[in-house]
Amino acid sequence: MESLSDKLKALGVKLGLDQTEPSGVTSKTTQADITDLLPDAKLIPTIHGETLWVEEVYHGARMHGRFQVKRQSNFLPMLQLLGTDVDFDLETCVFMDTETTGLAGGTGILAFMVGLGFFRGDDFYLYQGFLRDPTEELAMLTYIAGLLEGKNTVVTYNGKSFDVPLMHTRCTLNGLEKLFAPMYHIDLLHLARKLWKYRLPSRTLGMVENEILGFHRSAEEVPGWMVPELYFEYQKTGDSTVVLPVFYHNAMDILSLGVLLQVTASLLDNPASLDSPGVDTVSVARMAAEQGNIEKAVALYEQGLQDDMPTEVYVETLLRFATIYKRDKLWHSACVLWEKAAEKGSLCACEELAKYYEHTSKEYQVAIQWVNQGFKFFEEMKLGGYERTRMEKAWQHRLERLLDKWARQNKS
Repeated sequence: MESLSDKLKALGVKLGLDQTEPSGVTSKTTQADITDLLPDAKLIPTIHGETLWVEEVYHGARMHGRFQVKRQSNFLPMLQLLGTDVDFDLETCVFMDTETTGLAGGTGILAFMVGLGFFRGDDFYLYQGFLRDPTEELAMLTYIAGLLEGKNTVVTYNGKSFDVPLMHTRCTLNGLEKLFAPMYHIDLLHLARKLWKYRLPSRTLGMVENEILGFHRSAEEVPGWMVPELYFEYQKTGDSTVVLPVFYHNAMDILSLGVLLQVTASLLDNPASLDSPGVDTVSVARMAAEQGNIEKAVALYEQGLQDDMPTEVYVETLLRFATIYKRDKLWHSACVLWEKAAEKGSLCACEELAKYYEHTSKEYQVAIQWVNQGFKFFEEMKLGGYERTRMEKAWQHRLERLLDKWARQNKS
């Protein structure tokens, strides 16, 4: 497989001490094209040479889909659910996304554009660094180090798996400290997967933008899979117009991160504040229960179950909710939930009810009724031979044990 340097050399790009010029275009011409087309672009001097950056300010009143950009969230519940005690403040956050020469990662992949977003008051400041030539990477990384001073939290979307490891690799290869290593990392993809697993068919940033933020990108947008090829085309021809859509793509990624963090925090604080559907509310309840905030989980489960939702989500929610009451031995409340789940055909609910009436209340005849109900559901299930045999034996064993207990109870 060709390395990045092999690919770039094949395109005629100057690398390190290799003095080959891009065919038909000089580095100076490329600079002029970029700065002419991007009026907000600046050439920033560093001790390692110049680095090109575009800066833009999004004022707080600006709408991004259904939401304003400005700060409007209580972040404490989110931090509690994340299980962190980081000294969090929105102005100490950096929102980061990269555009790269490949999508698989590895030492041969270059981040030719790095987008960084910062809140200052209600306004959102966007910085985009761009490599006119791969030899400018050290200068760009040096400038980023300065921008990150005073920041303690990095926010990404799938950044734990891709962007941050890639940036750390690039820092190491350039002899620099890993820029994001000391920071607490909030990866919004991980939260999106927990919050919207019931609601969205996928949790890509584009899907979340459309369905949660109500934001749809303009005709300037370019698909992410095209981004590497556009950069190679720019390096080959010197035509900077081909990378202009990448600036828009990256800018919207970063702006969406800034808004999505706040929407996520608001949802985790109080789903009712966003008029969220029941499936979102029970997702927050599940997260609260996992973190031990049982009081909040109970309130949210009760609230969420009042809304319509798909049957499979409804049943799963009833079973999760019942687990809280079972743990605290609040059997009446647990049984009410199990019975509602059983009404929807839940074999698991029948099993829990059979276990309760056998082992806790010693009402063997009622337990037998629930085992028989379970058999009816079991017969309707499409199971493979081994699994069907295993379950059938387990349920038959339970029934025989209950019949024996009931018989002995009636004799006494």
